[in-house]
Amino acid sequence: MCRRPPSRTAHLIGNTIIEGADEGGRRVPGRLDLHHGEYRDDRQRIFAGHQHHRLRRQGTSFRIVQKRVDLINCDSAFEAMAVPI
Repeated sequence: MCRRPPSRTAHLIGNTIIEGADEGGRRVPGRLDLHHGEYRDDRQRIFAGHQHHRLRRQGTSFRIVQKRVDLINCDSAFEAMAVPI
């Protein structure tokens, strides 16, 4: 599904923390801080939160197994936001 008009977005990621591997050394939890800006229909919105990942080692690299975003204003009501997958 494509939004009309399309959203313009920018993402700022910082404070990346790798917490260590699980017992078998295969999955690695990580956390980072996230700011997401969106401009659409002459409106600009800013979201901030913490993004959590579980990574799986694949050869010399890692793949994202799970991704969760906890917004700092999660108790507030807001319209859907554009999130690239």
